[in-house]
Amino acid sequence: RPDARVLVAREQIYIVGYGVARVTLLPPFFAERRRGFIQDIFTKQGYRRRGIARRLVTDLLAWLREEEVRTVELTVAVKNTEAILLWKSLGFRPYMQHFKRDL
Repeated sequence: RPDARVLVAREQIYIVGYGVARVTLLPPFFAERRRGFIQDIFTKQGYRRRGIARRLVTDLLAWLREEEVRTVELTVAVKNTEAILLWKSLGFRPYMQHFKRDL
């Protein structure tokens, strides 16, 4: 898909992490219609805190820039403090709150 990018981090023959980003075209009433979304970043347990996620994000952000995206969003679980620290260290800041309800 030309509107998405999937990156894989490997150590030898093993996949130890991956990252997924996409570009979405928002409705015309948005000033910036091209919006980037980081869908998922994952690093396998035992390989964390080695810079793998940071490298995946850096490469995804470079691709989003090439796609002329100026704003990038993502969702992170409130209790995932390690990920929150990573996102803040990469310049992300809280933007919107999401709520959920079980039925």
